Amino acid sequence: MSRSVVARWFAMVALLAMAVPVWASPMRTTIHLDKAEKVGTHMLPAGKYRVVADSSQVKFEQHSKVVAELPAHWKHEAYKDHYTAVVTDTKTGKLTEIHFGGKDQYLIFS
Repeated sequence: MSRSVVARWFAMVALLAMAVPVWASPMRTTIHLDKAEKVGTHMLPAGKYRVVADSSQVKFEQHSKVVAELPAHWKHEAYKDHYTAVVTDTKTGKLTEIHFGGKDQYLIFS
């Protein structure tokens, strides 16, 4: 194999490695809902949920079972949130955002 072929191969591998998001592993947090909230088409009763989100999907787990799964839509903030926070629309009873403590990205739900 010539040196130029090897150099091109290493360059291509390096470009692919840079294309992978820094947070390729899923983000996880626990949230507590004081009352039933709607997220997407799912109604989540009050309780404790584990949220697992990757670049394309978010799952809500309760008692080690997935109770809701929907597409993830991410937004970036100019700062990192200090705490995990849930934002709800009080008029519609819908969960609209989840902010992850220590991260500058958050999930939005339409």
